[in-house]
Amino acid sequence: MTEAAEQKSVITVRTALAQRGVSGQIRRLDDSARTAVEAAQALGIEVGQIASSLIFLADGDPVLVIASGGHRVDTSRLSGVLSGATITKANAAGVRSATGFAIGGVAPVGHPESLRTIVDVALSRFDEVWAAAGHPHYVFPTTYDELLRITGGEAAGDFDTGRRFRMDIRRKPEFRGRNLPSDGRGPATQDVQIRSQDLQNLDF
Repeated sequence: MTEAAEQKSVITVRTALAQRGVSGQIRRLDDSARTAVEAAQALGIEVGQIASSLIFLADGDPVLVIASGGHRVDTSRLSGVLSGATITKANAAGVRSATGFAIGGVAPVGHPESLRTIVDVALSRFDEVWAAAGHPHYVFPTTYDELLRITGGEAAGDFDTGRRFRMDIRRKPEFRGRNLPSDGRGPATQDVQIRSQDLQNLDF
């Protein structure tokens, strides 16, 4: 990506954040952070604090899933949330078409058109999380609640028994035994399964 294109994508995100009243400032990283692990290492935070913006296609229509850096979306459960739609992960061209950004720098806002968005409730464990700002070198701080607000997202929750909706999260060993909030804290709580994966392969 050229410097001009880099600046354009970041300006797009900065403008979208300002329009939504986000006060967190965009930060430039010295090294590219195309994965959640790289971003977490660059920022000196837990990988779970990275809010990874992932694009899936539901019967061909793009859906944005904002997942904790330690998780990945189980497409079979996502299909159930989306009325049985056939789910595939968008390729690089599909990601750029839906968001205007390249893989590794996809921001949760600043897209050409509004996208249906699902936000991983695991992000609510942290007072602060970080998301890409349009380019692998740029990130911005935010919170779980703010992500729900600025994206109009639907919360995907890992709930204890007795809750109407449940999202089964199989955590990596370091996440086990750490309780997540019992409330959805969002406009809707969806039945989505997010499983931990090889973090080196998780796009930011």
